[in-house]
Amino acid sequence: DREGNPIDANNLVVGDLVHVEIMVNTDGDPVHNVAVVDALPGGLEVENPRLATSAGMDEPEEQPDHVEFLDDRVVLFCTADKEPRTYRYALRVITAGEFSLPPIQGSCMYDESVASLGKAGRVTIRNR
Repeated sequence: DREGNPIDANNLVVGDLVHVEIMVNTDGDPVHNVAVVDALPGGLEVENPRLATSAGMDEPEEQPDHVEFLDDRVVLFCTADKEPRTYRYALRVITAGEFSLPPIQGSCMYDESVASLGKAGRVTIRNR
């Protein structure tokens, strides 16, 4: 939520604003040119902070090198260090139903041996 508390992905309501937090780090030497792909579940859309009408979030402390807000995913490009970096963005709940939550993926664009895959899940959205 807006205060940084975890939410229940099985109890979302159409119209809610969901704040997503992505933490990127590595156990070894810094990894440059990391691409993190966060595919969105159905029923949610990105609150693009580049649009004046977006509710979005406050300006984050950490900024990725580059970020792309697409219809079905958010892709951020950054460096992974031992010190975790946290990136945030906002989603709007738009459609009721049950949806698959794809796993988040991270990988070095120029070294296929460096990759990470999160866990898949489910999202349940109800009308107000």
